[in-house]
Amino acid sequence: MLTYKIDDEIYLSLPRPEIDSTALFKLINDSRNELIPWLPWVLKIKSIADERETLKRNTHSLDMTHSLNLVIWYKNEIVGSISLKNWDKNNKKLKLVIG
Repeated sequence: MLTYKIDDEIYLSLPRPEIDSTALFKLINDSRNELIPWLPWVLKIKSIADERETLKRNTHSLDMTHSLNLVIWYKNEIVGSISLKNWDKNNKKLKLVIG
């Protein structure tokens, strides 16, 4: 698993659709009402299978110049995801979308 260590408790990893979809779906489902105003795509994630397919699609269309989707881990448990989008290679600026 490709990871990026933030500190001793937090790291980021590329999603593993078959493994990570259950935990990510549970997080989405548990916080659905809070997420919907900020992340309208949550309405489309109605099952673990929906989340798995989204992760597969994001992983297969990985394009470093457009979007990089990562899983957030805290104390070896999945706690969310982050999407790095629309960065300007010349200015090295990122637009972060946390979900």
